[in-house]
Amino acid sequence: MNSLGRLIRRTALILMGGLLLGFSALIYVGGDTLLSRYVDGRLLELAETLGRIIEQRPDVIRGAGDELVVLGEKGRSQEAQHELREAAHSVRILSIDGQLLWKGSDVVPRPPVSASLLEQVKQGQTVFDMVRLREGSPVRRVSIPVPRSGQVRYILQAEESLHFSKETLKGLAILLALGSGLVIVVAWAGSAWIARTVLTPIGLLSRRAETMSEADLGERLSLDSPFQEFHRLTHTFNAMMDRFQKSCESQRRFVDYAAHEMQTPLTVLQGNLEVTLQKARSTDEYREALIGNLEQVEKLIALARSLLTLTKVT
Repeated sequence: MNSLGRLIRRTALILMGGLLLGFSALIYVGGDTLLSRYVDGRLLELAETLGRIIEQRPDVIRGAGDELVVLGEKGRSQEAQHELREAAHSVRILSIDGQLLWKGSDVVPRPPVSASLLEQVKQGQTVFDMVRLREGSPVRRVSIPVPRSGQVRYILQAEESLHFSKETLKGLAILLALGSGLVIVVAWAGSAWIARTVLTPIGLLSRRAETMSEADLGERLSLDSPFQEFHRLTHTFNAMMDRFQKSCESQRRFVDYAAHEMQTPLTVLQGNLEVTLQKARSTDEYREALIGNLEQVEKLIALARSLLTLTKVT
């Protein structure tokens, strides 16, 4: 037979585990989405800024040793200039047919750009794609068109490693797992406390009912509990005991009455038989004695029927 305490704990763990799983999945997916949007937004902002620099100064595309961003330019803070300069170190500038025209000092060899990507950028679209490497973390790349004289003349590609994003998501997953484990432990302890709090009054009632005898029918239970449901349960149990006590007292009175009523005809029967047997009697005298005894037997039968009726009712 199942235990209510185990059922409460198991149900609490299942519900809490399901909620934590859904919450953790939501946080993880949301974090992944936010990180992806942040990386894409940052890449696009840097690429567009560098693209405007190339539009204004197309002569910077001379060789891999030149810097796209010159420190000390007006209109940008020192921090923004340093950030742009660092970003430019991983930038590639291609011709519209995919030939490499300029690359930053940190650029590593990449597979050739696909024809479909080149066609999309030629049409003025900004294209995000993922570069899968055999070793290391994947790289997020953005390709934007750089126009000149109203036509797309160059393709600027900026990229950023997703190592930080992957490590952040990994740390988030570990944190969620540890937090979920801690919550499950607390939920287990809390459900055990709730089960114990709920079942203790019921256990007291059960043990009291098991040890109750006829001599204890006048006693009533009193539970020290702050919950009104337990007070109602105690009141219901005591009300049942009141009815049971009244029923037992009624049966006891009836049994006393029946015993008293049976004693009279039995005494009469005994007396008649003793008197009749003291000496020889005539037929009429025996007949008279039997008729008197028959009346007493009928009284006994009536009492016996009443007792049978009582047993059927109770």
